[in-house]
Amino acid sequence: MKRLCLLIILYFLMISCSLGRFDTMTVTLPALPPGAPALEENSEWILKWISPGQESESLTITFTEGKRVEFPVEKETPVVCLLYPPCESSEFHPRPAGGLFMPGEESVILAEWYDGAGCDFLFRAVRGGFDPAVFHCRRFLSEIREKGISDPWLIDWALLERKLYELDMKSWYIRSQFSFSIEGIIPEGVWYSSSLYLPPMETRSDSFTSLELPMGDHYFYEPVRKTGIIFSVDEKGHYYTALF
Repeated sequence: MKRLCLLIILYFLMISCSLGRFDTMTVTLPALPPGAPALEENSEWILKWISPGQESESLTITFTEGKRVEFPVEKETPVVCLLYPPCESSEFHPRPAGGLFMPGEESVILAEWYDGAGCDFLFRAVRGGFDPAVFHCRRFLSEIREKGISDPWLIDWALLERKLYELDMKSWYIRSQFSFSIEGIIPEGVWYSSSLYLPPMETRSDSFTSLELPMGDHYFYEPVRKTGIIFSVDEKGHYYTALF
């Protein structure tokens, strides 16, 4: 009997210690950017987060501006989160908003659209084994904002990834990729970039449209027509377009 009582006491002590390791993290959802397309009411969004040494986790939520979402995390552990809007088509994936928690801060993350690119970079680094505790993550996001780059998703992230793992990160490496002048015919409509905070592109009667785009694939979506267009640019500035 005494042995049974001792085992019960040890069990509850273990539970108590385990609970003491965790804290409740709160993520406050941002407002939709003014230029974002209208989304269906009660549409499903995905909230993902990751901490060093752990697998990423996710929640499916319904979006409401200012909504507070809570989840458990280990105490005093960095957390990077990403908030993904619903996909309008199988080819068009809007870029996420992002937020960051670092030890010593209040356990509240305010997801921001402009921080999405930087947090996506940190998320992938943490998933690859990088410890954000050895890097000035908060300063990094502030440096991106101070650069005033219109679309941070077009920063040269490959360069920054290399410099991060070389432990040679400097603010002057935060710069946009080289862009090419692209001119193509786009059907009439109001076209949204995958970066939702950018203003939409309005076109009329299949006219020529000029764009500045770096190498890579660039997607735009027209919600009324439920049609998308991709500009695929190679390293020499040659490109092709395709509707989806």
